[in-house]
Amino acid sequence: MLGLASISSHRTGAWRAWTIARDLDPQGCGQVGKRHLLNRLNELQVSHRQVRRWLTAAHRLGLWTEKQGRLYLVSLAKAAYKLGALQVGQAAMIDQSALVSKNWRAFVWAGFIATLHDRPISQAKKWDLTGIDPRTQRNYQKQFESNRRGNYAQTDLKPKHIGGMMETEGGAYFVGHNHQVIRRLPDIVNVPDTVSKAAPKGRSRKAQKLLNSLFYEEQRNEQFFRLFCETPKQVTAVERQISRDDRFPWEKPRELYQLKYAGRANNLYTTISMGAVL
Repeated sequence: MLGLASISSHRTGAWRAWTIARDLDPQGCGQVGKRHLLNRLNELQVSHRQVRRWLTAAHRLGLWTEKQGRLYLVSLAKAAYKLGALQVGQAAMIDQSALVSKNWRAFVWAGFIATLHDRPISQAKKWDLTGIDPRTQRNYQKQFESNRRGNYAQTDLKPKHIGGMMETEGGAYFVGHNHQVIRRLPDIVNVPDTVSKAAPKGRSRKAQKLLNSLFYEEQRNEQFFRLFCETPKQVTAVERQISRDDRFPWEKPRELYQLKYAGRANNLYTTISMGAVL
């Protein structure tokens, strides 16, 4: 999420320098020798002029402070705040050489896809989460190997209502077997481990709490609900979350989806109407 925020805020060099420096500190001491970082960037064949730009940008942004040849890195939450990321998210693992390649943005996007853990999220919602528009998302995904899994939901609509639903709610509807109206849900995109994979859970939850305190109001307005549930217990939890939220009824989701059947190529969900009470 920090990498995607750096793309949106045009601070990519500072973020990449901070990320590589942080990777050189596996013990989590929060500091690394400047010469150690310079040697690593030289091994990755980053030009000297670009290295100077990256280090200067990171220093001016406040991603580290320099003292006696050592760089003291800011925490994950503070780095997210300075880069404008509203969420920390789960870490993703990619190779350092990929981070300095020409298509490094596509690898960062692949890392974000890997952290979704097969959750179906529309391109519009990914735009809200990351600031990357759908067209750019498709361009990124063309640059690395991936496969898709379709998702569909059964509804109680009548075929004559399809036109009105597509105009008011959007999305794709069609009539399936037994004249039942089916809605096409967002696909699941899978990324091979050779491209990127989600890192083990670390201190992201603690960092997220600190980030929330740094700009509470922006974070509250950017909270999202889980619409695609696998078990009735998850549905109940989301319904409770929605009922306790203080937003207006028309700002809350009208439908939830519970997984009914997982096939080889497609998934089938059951549509759960939230009604107008919430």
